[in-house]
Amino acid sequence: MNGRPPRPRNGPCLLLFLDYDGTLVPIRKTPELARLHPSRRRLLARLAERQFVSLVSGRSLADLKKIVALEHVAYIANHGLEMSYKNRTWVHPRAEGTKSALRSALKRIRTETKDIQGVLVEDKGATASIHFRA
Repeated sequence: MNGRPPRPRNGPCLLLFLDYDGTLVPIRKTPELARLHPSRRRLLARLAERQFVSLVSGRSLADLKKIVALEHVAYIANHGLEMSYKNRTWVHPRAEGTKSALRSALKRIRTETKDIQGVLVEDKGATASIHFRA
């Protein structure tokens, strides 16, 4: 062996895990404004033809897949609680069981922060975010 890791048989020689918000797209005032530039989308598509490409995000899986819209990449969403690749989806077994508690917590957080300008409470299904921008 020459000190390099062995190349996987019949598989990619490079694994790319790329963060969406703040890396592939700049942080914006609201999450819906953080959009992937078409030239970056084309670059990711070309990379995914040759290498394993995974997009990592705190966003929900549905949101990430909708805004990126590339077939041949893997999606790791909700900080790893949801994953999708090649028409297969995995959701952490405990994520479903926490939705009721999460909804209850979000209701209280929305009530407590309603008078604070610049607060955005985002329900992502398996997780949530409280943004304070602006």
